[in-house]
Amino acid sequence: MGRQLKISRGNFSDLEIRLSSAPRDVKYQMELHLTSAPCLRSLGIIELRGRGSYKLNIESASAAPNLKILNLSVPKGFTQSHLDEFVSKLPSLEHLYLEITYGGSSSEMSKMRVSSHQLRVLELHDRVCGAEKMNLRELEIDAPNLVTVRYMGRRFRFPSKINVVNVSYDCRFVVEGYSVPSATMCLTFEWFLRLRQSLSTLSPFHLVLQLHGLRMLQQVSFDLSQVECTSPPVTIQHLQLETSFVNSPDSPEDEFDKAPPEVVHCDIQNDATFLDGLFWACRPKFIDMTHHSDVDRRFAEFVYEQLTNKDSAKCCVDTKCWRHELKDVKIENAVHDCSSEAVEVFKNVSPGATISFMLTWC
Repeated sequence: MGRQLKISRGNFSDLEIRLSSAPRDVKYQMELHLTSAPCLRSLGIIELRGRGSYKLNIESASAAPNLKILNLSVPKGFTQSHLDEFVSKLPSLEHLYLEITYGGSSSEMSKMRVSSHQLRVLELHDRVCGAEKMNLRELEIDAPNLVTVRYMGRRFRFPSKINVVNVSYDCRFVVEGYSVPSATMCLTFEWFLRLRQSLSTLSPFHLVLQLHGLRMLQQVSFDLSQVECTSPPVTIQHLQLETSFVNSPDSPEDEFDKAPPEVVHCDIQNDATFLDGLFWACRPKFIDMTHHSDVDRRFAEFVYEQLTNKDSAKCCVDTKCWRHELKDVKIENAVHDCSSEAVEVFKNVSPGATISFMLTWC
């Protein structure tokens, strides 16, 4: 049986609602309704794991005219028109976080448009549950005052088309992909192609690409000899690579703590293939790698060896290979400057420290 939760008349400024079913075999149904909440500045409506659904009363959004921060798990049945109307009724909204789930209590929004004049921070979390293949395919952003955009794709999923209009070139775009310990990952040429397409539309902006949980890559398929695209890839400011897992907004911390210690990132051959595909998709100015374990250190050493190995047997004979375009590599971090010997940097790096490779391209 459904219940209605009314948020009304109060002096509270921050409110977070977490929806879950306990025990897990019990479904919940709920409608959320705002009624006169003029003091509300921050609102979070978060669906945790479980079985159930909730409905958001769109008309009631005008009851919170001073709301600045909204963290919203997009409910099932939520459409583009619902999003447009809901945002339009929040004239003070500056920070919008949307979590879209595919599979389970799935969303059907394969296309999304976010339009807001006052919005300054936009965060989109694209969750894919189980073996669900659907995700957010197209994204359009129209927000002239945006300062930061962050897109998080579970299982390394990214939109194939991103259209940005009326956004300042000073805006910082963070594109983040992550995996979880519950499943290994396989990357194909289609994945690298989609990544390249997504990043290319964001080329005028300050662009950061983050990839976490790379140790779950079981297979990587990318063949430079079959690449037909000759246009140069987009230049990005920072590429952040993590073999370790990070706590994502959709997973409790203990899930990451339970990752089996024997699971390590893919073998050297796959690592080299992964770098070939990644540098075909983008040209980073900096590569940042944080040291959490020996796995991270070995992977950082391998990346550096690949960057400095001009005589690699995998190197092609034309300009499609990234090795022909890379002019120089330097190491820098908080402890060692660029003149430090590579061996000393990797040997003495402390847990939690970040090693950065500064790349110069032709």
